[in-house]
Amino acid sequence: MVQAKAPAHLREGSWPTEALLAQIAVAKHSEHLAPNRQAVVMARRGVPIERSVLADWMGRTGYVDRAR
Repeated sequence: MVQAKAPAHLREGSWPTEALLAQIAVAKHSEHLAPNRQAVVMARRGVPIERSVLADWMGRTGYVDRAR
């Protein structure tokens, strides 16, 4: 049995999937949930992610590398 390769992550060297980053961005901008509130909701669901990590992911997700 051979397992197919996992799709590449949007942020190399990081574990969040595109779906998770999209969910965080939608919650931040559309639902007006700041990273500290999202961190509380995620911790309640058993996924403790620090507010600073969420904010860093959003900053990196929005970054465009113009040098490429």
